[in-house]
Amino acid sequence: MTHITRWLWRSDTCDCQIYTLVDTDLPPDQQVETAVEIAPNTVEGHEKGTVRCEAHTSHTDPHEHHKVVYNECKTKNKAHGHLNDGEGVITWHWTGQSPNRVLHVKSSEAKASKGGKGKIQKDVDDDLGAGKVLID
Repeated sequence: MTHITRWLWRSDTCDCQIYTLVDTDLPPDQQVETAVEIAPNTVEGHEKGTVRCEAHTSHTDPHEHHKVVYNECKTKNKAHGHLNDGEGVITWHWTGQSPNRVLHVKSSEAKASKGGKGKIQKDVDDDLGAGKVLID
């Protein structure tokens, strides 16, 4: 049996609003999200439909849009992981237009135990690619 569910996903990295379809009768490890374009006022309770923030307007294909925003969210989470040791405050913001957006991350404490800001920047560059994340 097939049970297709429509999910609305909003990343915490921008104002995009993305819809995906998933066969929820499949086991979770076999489910595949398929991004779809939803026109405004076609789904009750979702008057906006699919939304692309200013930084992602160039991604008109729903699959590419979903992939880019999802990867930015993963980048933010991984960068946060390099800084998070349970102490201090971490703030972040993005600059630029996709596909050239840069994540700026600031920690109230770039811990000496992690080698300081320079070491953290090197670790982030090694993990995510140079120039994608800047430790401020």
